[in-house]
Parts: sequence; C-alpha cells; structure tokens
Amino acid sequence: MGKRHLHTTVWHWQIPADERQRHNLNLLAAPLFVAAALTLLSGVLQSSPSCALVGAIGAVAALAIQRRGHGLHA
Repeated sequence: MGKRHLHTTVWHWQIPADERQRHNLNLLAAPLFVAAALTLLSGVLQSSPSCALVGAIGAVAALAIQRRGHGLHA
C-alpha cells in the first residue's frame, strides 16, 4: 500500500521534477472535472444550454489536462 509520509511537502519536493509536474496537473484536473461534471448536470437538469456548455467545456479541459499529465509519464 505504500509508506505514509508525515511531511508531505518535504516528500513532494523529493520526487523528481517530471513526476512532481504530473502530480500537480492531476491535482488540478480532478477537482476541475468534478466541478465541470456538476455544472454540466445542473445545466441539463435546469434546461440551461449556457450552463451545460460551460460544464462540457470544463470537462474537456480537465480531460486534456489529465492527458497531458499522462503524456509526461510516458
């Protein structure tokens, strides 16, 4: 399962820079995707095309960020 790190910030700076960047992109992409999905759902349920469009664009942006992060890993 892995070793727990009490000092996460110290551990974060000990990993290589490319891994750190990938991790940072994931930290950005996950909450963005959740917010976008909720916005999209809200737009669909309220019959608001502009809200649904913003949610869809946000979801696509989150997936693009996630893909870039995985591209750095390869």
